[in-house]
Amino acid sequence: MPAAIVMSAAEVCADSPLMRHLQQYQLRGGLVIVRLRAEDLVVPADDTLQLVPDILVFDDTLTARQVPFGAFTARRTLYGPWMTGKLSTFHSTTFQPNTVSTRHLLRCLPNLAPGLYRRVQPELDLLLRDHQVLRRTFGELFSPSLLRVICAAGFVEHDVTVHGHYVSTGTRRLFDGIGGVACSLRGHNPEAWPDELRGLADGCIRSELGLRLRALTGLPRYVPAVSGAGAIEAALRMALTVQFPRTHVIIMRGGYAGKTLVALTGTERQKYRERLGPLYPHRICIDPFAVDACEQLQQAVRDFPVAAIQLELIQGVGGVRAVPAEVLESVATVSETAGVCVIVDEIQTGMHRTGPFVRTSQTPLRPDFLVLGKGTSDMLFPFALTMYSERVHERLQRLGSGLPDRMQELYGYETGYRGVLNTLQRWEQQPVQSQVETAGALYSRYLSQGLQMHPRVSEVRVFGLLIGIELNVRHTLTARLGLKPAQLYLLRMMQHRRFPLLMGYCQYEPQILKFTPPLTVTEAEIKASAEAIADALSTSQPRLLGCGLQSLLRSRR
Repeated sequence: MPAAIVMSAAEVCADSPLMRHLQQYQLRGGLVIVRLRAEDLVVPADDTLQLVPDILVFDDTLTARQVPFGAFTARRTLYGPWMTGKLSTFHSTTFQPNTVSTRHLLRCLPNLAPGLYRRVQPELDLLLRDHQVLRRTFGELFSPSLLRVICAAGFVEHDVTVHGHYVSTGTRRLFDGIGGVACSLRGHNPEAWPDELRGLADGCIRSELGLRLRALTGLPRYVPAVSGAGAIEAALRMALTVQFPRTHVIIMRGGYAGKTLVALTGTERQKYRERLGPLYPHRICIDPFAVDACEQLQQAVRDFPVAAIQLELIQGVGGVRAVPAEVLESVATVSETAGVCVIVDEIQTGMHRTGPFVRTSQTPLRPDFLVLGKGTSDMLFPFALTMYSERVHERLQRLGSGLPDRMQELYGYETGYRGVLNTLQRWEQQPVQSQVETAGALYSRYLSQGLQMHPRVSEVRVFGLLIGIELNVRHTLTARLGLKPAQLYLLRMMQHRRFPLLMGYCQYEPQILKFTPPLTVTEAEIKASAEAIADALSTSQPRLLGCGLQSLLRSRR
């Protein structure tokens, strides 16, 4: 018996013998998944009582296909496991911090389904008025673990607003050193952005964008996506298509490629793959930092029908570590001699984050695919790009593959294209690469001065404005008590008196802090944030323990 049956809402509402069979199927443990489109929201409620779906999936017809949107809801028995433990943070890092999709849904809903909107409007209004109700609903329906973090940080009592380089809540203003996971280029909500997009000439947006991207990356073709994971998935699908019957993908230990089913091919850690499937089975994992990494790579290509090698130049989630130059040389050689496709993930390193537009330009690699993430639109719109070579394009053409056209059809949002073009045009007006390199050098100097003799800091790694600080906290008092010292230090940074700031950490190695400020950070902000980081990391263990207990009490209120 299949685990699930996917149907449209029209099929569920139809009066047919199929409904009885589906109800029996549910009684035997099967799941019925129903896709709801905008037009299905106006169906009278009585028509849907013939079958109660286990899972409802909503698509971007609810936002009039103007903005990416996707969501699901499910029976409590199914949804419950996603709200506990590790899976409670299994949310998209594209859509979680980006409100444009949700806000546009609320703007479209009154026109698409006025009856439904009238029924839910009182609840929506209450959420906007009452923080206690908002807090409870957020924890019950979205993420209890994220709610605990918000409470511990003291963000739960007030509305949170963002502007420029800062996040504000109540009377507090914090410097944003996370920036949507390395994707904020010039800060939040630039006021001129809507007018800048409207001012772009109609009719040639996509072709002009293609010419500019080709000049910057050397790759002449691209397809859109709505997240980094989606762009990785596009690259893998096209690579496996043009390389058939080759089947295997080489990935790097410590790599992270997202959480969609195909993108999980390149996500190395098992905790993100548990209880999900079917996942792509033909992957070979190589440790790029092993002494024999190059030999492992060459041996894998000899032993298996390798279609593609997928890698990040700097592993952002895996510790802010650069893949060694000799490994990149070996990848380039294997690609040339064995005809293996190379997929370079520049989601965190591209868009000038480490200095050049793409870091690949400073390596021997000539990738067949290059992936850029949501930094393409300066984090203002959920959009990403998969660049690919003319060789790949010609093979797809010979095969008669419709993959690129299908991706353009699904994800080709006009605002997304305009957002990327706007970003590129703005960068032409200023020497971004030199600015980022100068800012990185300043951070390297100030952090070295503040942390060079620090007993808890093992290493500071600075790549432009992608910065990792590795802590040695395993034997500290807070660690022995079962707490997470690195996260307590992050709380101390948020509480800094002179320059409070937000900072992240590497999910694979949480003892490594990750700092990704906006590319337009000023020298004064660099100096102040470096001092605040050094001050916070100098907090004594007893005081850090008090900070943790205080935050714990806030999260339990």
